[in-house]
Amino acid sequence: METLIKNIYYIGMENRKTEKTGKWKLFSEKKVRPSLYRHEEKQTFFYGYIQLYFSLVPGKFREEIEHGRRKEKQIVKLTAILSETIAKAREIFEWEEIIVAPELCELIGRREEELPAELFGVFLKKQQMMHKLSVSLGEECGRLSLEKAVWLLKPYLSRINYVMYVGEENETAQEFENFLSDEYGILMAYGKRPEKHAVWIDFSERTVPLLENFSAENRICHINRAGILKFLDTLAKNGYNTKVN
Repeated sequence: METLIKNIYYIGMENRKTEKTGKWKLFSEKKVRPSLYRHEEKQTFFYGYIQLYFSLVPGKFREEIEHGRRKEKQIVKLTAILSETIAKAREIFEWEEIIVAPELCELIGRREEELPAELFGVFLKKQQMMHKLSVSLGEECGRLSLEKAVWLLKPYLSRINYVMYVGEENETAQEFENFLSDEYGILMAYGKRPEKHAVWIDFSERTVPLLENFSAENRICHINRAGILKFLDTLAKNGYNTKVN
């Protein structure tokens, strides 16, 4: 099997002012485009590995836009910086995925895009003994989530003996149920909550807070969009990266 190498570029936002100096971390009026960094450790998943790259735009914009100081002007400026950052990345590299932080999308009115299945795969690879599985495909994505789930889970389904579908029974869920039954002899159950002491692959955009609490209390490994974005944001801001010229 050919090893898959995926480049992923995450654009986040710098932290707020530091408590000691009151100044903006890494911010410079002369800086037009944020610096590009590469995370030193590659993230592996079943089919290969991911090489993560990061940039952080100035956090100064957040305060000025949120508090209405020259709001429209700052939105235009931030949008221009973000566009230039993306354009430069595409010029230097053939980026397969560019992920813009949710807070940046909200500030400039940009639509958030789907996360690549490989990022879910990174978290799934870290699970050692996995025999029970919960899956949420989400009503928003339908067929796209189904294809992503099948691609992601195929290497592991031979060792899975129980699958719980979290959500309403619909056409997409039934198609997933037929696939599991026909290809692996797995009978899929339906429920409103994930299975206890199991891995929960959640492709839905939002999760009811009750289920978040339920997961924490019942040792459920919840792999979802929010957790992945938090993971990327933490890596981007932790300083253990190599600057790329």
